[in-house]
Amino acid sequence: MMERIEAVLMDEQPDWVLVYGDTDSTLAGALAAKKLHLRVAHVEAGLRSYNEAMPEEINRILTDRISDMLFCPSETSVNQLNNEGRLANGARIVMSGDVMKDAARQFAPLMKAPSAPLPDRYILCTFHRAENVDNPQMLKQLLYTLELTCQTMPVVCPLHPHTRKSMESIGYPVEKSPIRFIDPVGYLEMLYLLSHSALVMTDSGGLQKEAYYMRKYCVTLRNETEWTELVGCGYNHVVGTEPMTVVQTVQNLIGIPPVFPIELYGDGHAADVIVKSLAL
Repeated sequence: MMERIEAVLMDEQPDWVLVYGDTDSTLAGALAAKKLHLRVAHVEAGLRSYNEAMPEEINRILTDRISDMLFCPSETSVNQLNNEGRLANGARIVMSGDVMKDAARQFAPLMKAPSAPLPDRYILCTFHRAENVDNPQMLKQLLYTLELTCQTMPVVCPLHPHTRKSMESIGYPVEKSPIRFIDPVGYLEMLYLLSHSALVMTDSGGLQKEAYYMRKYCVTLRNETEWTELVGCGYNHVVGTEPMTVVQTVQNLIGIPPVFPIELYGDGHAADVIVKSLAL
């Protein structure tokens, strides 16, 4: 990735190289740019799960460390970078808000129902992280947890291809499961599933925020999250995969009215802030 990106950067000679998120390609883009002495701007800067066993955490830390401009989705991420001394090291920190909120605001009116039939009330669930699906024992526990949850309310789960492969490797009967697995969906269908769900269960990072944007409580099937402000405000509950803990949390949240008076991630115009900041 670095070799190919470097070739493009040498040809284009950009004023800024804009990298987003916490993937391997994020870090590759930042490293390639910095080695060519080009300015790097990181969108979604300042996030920390405090678990360096996660590859994403390493990518976040290293990308933030070498970026010249840091676009933060929340005040929590701004404070994190200030505490790490990034401002003192010459980086510019900007509270931009979250570009995922921009997307939700713009595309929610275009949402559409997936082709699969849906129950009247359901819990939307996704899981794909390596720690949950690559370990057979963890995967079996998580599937058992979801089966128990189905006794409270139907669980609809768009099935990630890698997750399906892992389930097949342990002989899980996908077609006979009480969990309502459906084929993967696009963004507009996912917005529909979110907006019509009673609750969200996920090990995804992005879906935790999208649940919040759709005013749905979230049960996170991990032991930590980078979106700590959602936990602090009670919108997100990080519970791991222990069956009874998950089921009890789900049952408690289903009965709580969705009250979301706080805007944590800007006003839905983060892209405008980012473009104007880069143009200065």
